[in-house]
Amino acid sequence: MAGMKLAMFKNEKKAGDTHPSRTGVGDIDRETLKQFVDAMADSSDGIIKFECASWDNRSNAGKMYQSIQVKLQDPKYSGGGGGSSGGDDSDGGFHDDDIPF
Repeated sequence: MAGMKLAMFKNEKKAGDTHPSRTGVGDIDRETLKQFVDAMADSSDGIIKFECASWDNRSNAGKMYQSIQVKLQDPKYSGGGGGSSGGDDSDGGFHDDDIPF
């Protein structure tokens, strides 16, 4: 599954604190988009939760960038609240409590 992928590069044109630190591009395949649309249709509050993972990479031109993958949140982590289920910690220890919004 290709999923949703983003590539974020350092913003070389940043002139102040109000400008983004990184900018980039992304793509999403048809099946992943359908999953997001279906999840939104099933959402009672108009919000869907998703997971993100990021890797530091170097482009062929030598520029450093972050490669980011996005997917719908695994239902086993959607029970709320930050505790571990005792098994695989594939979310890297990242929980809703870590989100500043």
